Order: sequence, then structure tokens, then C-alpha cells
Amino acid sequence: MKIHELRSIVVVYIIIIFITFDSTVSFCPFYNFTHLPCPGCGMTKAIQNLLLGRFDIALKNHLFSFVVFLIILITLLTFISKKIYKILDNFLKKHKIIYLFLFLIFFYGIVRIFILIFMPDLYEHFFEKFEQKTIGEFIYEVFKNYY
Repeated sequence: MKIHELRSIVVVYIIIIFITFDSTVSFCPFYNFTHLPCPGCGMTKAIQNLLLGRFDIALKNHLFSFVVFLIILITLLTFISKKIYKILDNFLKKHKIIYLFLFLIFFYGIVRIFILIFMPDLYEHFFEKFEQKTIGEFIYEVFKNYY
């Protein structure tokens, strides 16, 4: 991954974080189709909770939220400092750690779905309950009074 790609992803993600700050609707296609959280579900709410200082809720929303938040901060610093830009650029070129991180998030998502399906009582102890509406449910609620 190149640094300009990471910067673009971070900027778009920050926009999504602020647009959906008080949203009760999930925009995740996987969740909208299956009603199961995808490996990334909960990350946006977790980052929002980190910004509000709710670290315990952020951890329950998504285990990797602290790491993603750190990546966001470092990436934002590259807009300010050319030295940090060069350090991060060299790091991304030499190390493929981002792929390991993506694998860990994917594995976390699989484990989370497994626990949700087969051990629902245990799920509520370790994860924040995912209660967002799907886009279909949201549209239905908006228009049900009109028909």
C-alpha cells in the first residue's frame, strides 16, 4: 500500500465518522444482507467512542479500534510533517504488516460471528450488541405511515 492511498482512505473514513456520528442505521452491505456483523462492523462507532473518551465501549465495539485510531492519527500527521510522511512511506514500502493487520481483523470478524451464532450469552459479555437498523428497515419505518 502506498502512502497516498492510505491518506485517501483515512480522509474518506474521517468524513464517514462525522457524517454517521449519531446514526442508528448501518451502511454495511454485509450486515444489511445477513444481519450479522462483518469483520469491520463496529469500527466507526468504536472510533466515535474513542473520540468521546469512552474507551471501554470502544473496545467492546471493535477490538482493533485502538490500532486503527493510532493509524489514523499517524496518517493525519503526514499532512503536517514531511519527516513523518517519509518515515511512514518507507515503512509501508518495506513492511507488509498492513496485510497481517487485515488478516487479524478478518479473523476477529469470523470469531465474532461464530460466538454470536453459537454462544449468544457469551457475546454480550465481550462485544457491544449490534442494534443498528438495516437500510431496508430504516426505509420501511420512514414510509410505513404513508401507505
